[in-house]
Formats: sequence, C-alpha cells, structure tokens
Amino acid sequence: MMEKQFAAALDMRGRGNFAAARQICRAILIARPRHRGALNLLAELCYAAGDMIEAAELCQRVLAFAPHDPAALAVLGEIYLDCGRLEDAITVFRRSVAVEPGVARHHARLATALRRAEQHDGAVESWGRAVACDDAVAWMWLEFAMFLVALGRDAAVLDVLDAAAIAFPDEARVWWMLADRLRAGGRAEAAAGAYQRAVSCRPRLFGAHYDFATLLAELGRTSAALEVAHRAQSLDPDHPMIGALLDRLAVTQPATGT
Repeated sequence: MMEKQFAAALDMRGRGNFAAARQICRAILIARPRHRGALNLLAELCYAAGDMIEAAELCQRVLAFAPHDPAALAVLGEIYLDCGRLEDAITVFRRSVAVEPGVARHHARLATALRRAEQHDGAVESWGRAVACDDAVAWMWLEFAMFLVALGRDAAVLDVLDAAAIAFPDEARVWWMLADRLRAGGRAEAAAGAYQRAVSCRPRLFGAHYDFATLLAELGRTSAALEVAHRAQSLDPDHPMIGALLDRLAVTQPATGT
C-alpha cells in the first residue's frame, strides 16, 4: 500500500501536480517517518518551491540514518549553494563525489561551489573530473571552457574545446565556441571551418551564422559572406545587426558587368 502511494506521488510529480505530490509524501511520512523515497521527493519538491528550511531539514532526516544517500546530498548541496554557504556546499558536494565518483554532475556542482569560493585551481580540477566521466554532457564542457576563458588560460580552453568537439561532433554550441576562440587567437581559417561545422549542425542558429558571415567578410570572401548573412537574415529578419552587415557587404561586393 505504501509503495503504491509513493508511486502515486511520483506520478503526480511527473504530471506537474506538485501540491498533490507533496500532500501524498506528507501522508506517507506520517505512517512511516523514515521512508527514504518520500523524504527525498518531498525535499526535492520543497527545494523547487523555495522552501529551503524544510527541504534542508528533510535532507538531514535522510542523512541521519542514510549518510551516503546521493539524492539527499545533492539537494542539500544545492540549498547551501543557493544560500551562499559555500564551505558547507563544498563539504556536501565532496561527499557526493565520494559516494558516486563516476557521476559527472557531482563533480560539476563541486566545481561550481569551488569557483564561487574563488578556489580556482580546485574548480579546474573538478571540472576536469566532471568531463572525464562517461555521463558528462556538452554543457559541462562548455562551462569548463568558459571558466578557463575567465581565468585567461587560452591554451587550455582550446584543448578542452577540441576534446569536446570529438566527444560531441554534432553539438553546434561546441563548434561555435571553438570557432570564437580560434578567431580570437588569430586562427581565422580554422575558425571558419569550425563556424561551418556549427551552422551545419544547427542550421537555424542565428548567432553562429552572423559570426561566420563577419569572419568571411574579414577574410575578403564577400560573396560567401553575403550568402551566409542572407541565411542569418532569414532566421531573424528584424535583428538590428543583420541589416547593417548586409549593407556593408553590399558596398564591398564587386560589381558585375553586363
């Protein structure tokens, strides 16, 4: 009976009926105060609703009898991070990493907490461990790269983005950022190739088209720049920058004889 109630709570959460899910969890906990599933689900729902105090109390209840519970540790770490209790967040996320060392998001959250605490070397190390996990996703690589950009570690940025492009060859955002960094480093031809990959992966990505067009213009490839700029215009006709770019390209386009 209890597990059917908990399944109903999960179903309500899945349907977006969070109030009903919370109500069911509270009913379960009256009958069985140490029901881990109900405690964790209610903690998650309270955290999502901004009820930080109750969410933290629920997590602590779980950890009192299950100190290595990954769900409770994850929510408690987020609460501490949101409340600015950075050292507490770091401690909890380190516990998460120790419990599940192969889970990328634990390393990523630890990296975020370390970065906010200005422990930059530790954050870089944690980001490196995050992207080394089998379940790492593209945004983690991008966050890692952006952090390295902020630290001014340009060579490391390119290493991370090159590896990300291998891991996620169809991820337009990776190619777009790689193109931007190559361009900033004066490697225009390599940047053009990366922009081409970005717009091929995601043909409706306005920003990558715009940046690609401006680079082609800088390289003197006006006809190609116009073609890409027109594609960008078709994606966002009212963008304030696209008209100016097309006007500049029209001026530099060689006249054709009759």
